[in-house]
Amino acid sequence: MKYLLPLAMACLLSACPRVSAPHPKTQALDALTNLLAAAKTNDADAFKNGLSANFLLVIQRYQEMAAQRPEIKGAFSIETFMRGFIRSDPKPVEVMVKKDHVQIKAQKPDGSLTEVRMVNEKGKWVLAVPSGMVKSLDHFDAMAKKMQKAGTKAPALHPHQRANVPESRQP
Repeated sequence: MKYLLPLAMACLLSACPRVSAPHPKTQALDALTNLLAAAKTNDADAFKNGLSANFLLVIQRYQEMAAQRPEIKGAFSIETFMRGFIRSDPKPVEVMVKKDHVQIKAQKPDGSLTEVRMVNEKGKWVLAVPSGMVKSLDHFDAMAKKMQKAGTKAPALHPHQRANVPESRQP
C-alpha cells in the first residue's frame, strides 16, 4: 500500500505533456529576425547582443586596423555593419539544423542567395562571423579602398530612431 501512492503519482506525471524548449530551427530564425529588427530600429546594443563573440572580435580587429588609417577612421563602426545587414535583408528560404549550428539559406532583395550561420553561445542563438569577413582581414588594404570609395555616411534617420543614436553619431 505504501508503494501504491508513489506508483500512481509516477503514472499521472508520465501522462502529462512535457514542456520543452522550442526547436533550434525556430530559435535561430527568431534570433535572426530580432537581429534584423535591431538593425532597422538602429538599436546598436541589441544588434551587438545578436552577434557571436567571434564576430565582435573580428569587428574590433577591423576597427583597430581602420584607426591606423585616417582616411577610413570610423568606417567599421557597428552602425556600418547594421546598415550592411539591413541592405542584405535576408529572407529565409531553407533552414538546416546541423550538429553545432543552424545554416540558413536566405534570399537578398536582389534575388541572389546567401547563407547565414547561427550558433548557440551560452544558450542563446547568435549570428556567426561570415567566412569571407575573416578572410578579408588578410586583404585589408583592398577593403579599406572599397570603404573609402563607398563612403560611410549614415542614412537619414526618422525622429523616433534618433533617440537610440548618440548625438555625436547623428547625421
